[in-house]
Amino acid sequence: MLTPRAEITVNGKPVASIFNDRLISVTIVDKEGVTSDTLSCELNDGFPFAQIPSNGDEISAKLGYMETGVADFGTFIADDPEVLCLPYGLNVNGKGANVRDQAKQHRTRHWDEKTVKDIVEQIAGENGLGSRIDGDVGAHKYPWFGQQDESDLHVVERLARRHGALFTIKNKTLIFKEKGAGVGSVTAAPANIVEGTCRTVFSHRHKYKSVKARYQDRNEAKLQEVEEESDSEGQAIYTLPEPYQDEGEAKKGASAKAKELKRETIRTSVTLFGDPAVRAGATFQYSGVHPELDGISFVIETATHKLSKGGYTVDVEAKLKV
Repeated sequence: MLTPRAEITVNGKPVASIFNDRLISVTIVDKEGVTSDTLSCELNDGFPFAQIPSNGDEISAKLGYMETGVADFGTFIADDPEVLCLPYGLNVNGKGANVRDQAKQHRTRHWDEKTVKDIVEQIAGENGLGSRIDGDVGAHKYPWFGQQDESDLHVVERLARRHGALFTIKNKTLIFKEKGAGVGSVTAAPANIVEGTCRTVFSHRHKYKSVKARYQDRNEAKLQEVEEESDSEGQAIYTLPEPYQDEGEAKKGASAKAKELKRETIRTSVTLFGDPAVRAGATFQYSGVHPELDGISFVIETATHKLSKGGYTVDVEAKLKV
């Protein structure tokens, strides 16, 4: 029987070292995309009282087991700590701490003859972030690409949608990559599934036959259409509202949306016995669970790690990998 272990520090100082008596529970929500990850720690308090974290303090968290070691879940920024009295307690909360305020400010500019990788790397550097960008999704070159009264975050999100990429910020690094690539693989089998928690939904309403996108044909001075298949079992056609600059970009945009819609057709959720390697963005599949589910590839959308003296589990929410 493994012993759950957490190491939580605030500005480098232990709040609850090696799962000591004060720590009641830790919950870390790891999400795919740019939505902030969150941390919640519940502690017993009393004489001597723990110091209340200030907004802006850096919280670092590691989870795992005493026998096998812990894994780093990154740095969070303290946000709205809560003090309980009689009996005494302290709830320490944090959010993903990697986006500067300036990244949310709107501005207007453009790039000429630059690749997606060039644009994303520049934006990351301007906001004090490192960058990790896949070559394939970053290779598309724009003759002209504009940022028009929008934030840097919105620009990168827009590029991610158009090129079917995952955009996220982890540990002060901007990651721009193919969905489900390079974050590891997780297999759920009867031995590591908490009984009664496994559910899979086949959502027929999300099945679209194809996606259409429009682009401006400068030679004929009119809008043209391209179409990409999404799901052969679908009936409806999804039309993207935003026109694209050229045919190549329109095809990429339609293909990315077609895959996004396809991902929503099968969603699954399950609670696993705690494993710090289970992270958002990783590929996921079942083995030995159900003949029609085993082997289907999913991408983990959210991994919620919950550690307490009673044990360590992780709630997984995933959607079809395309």
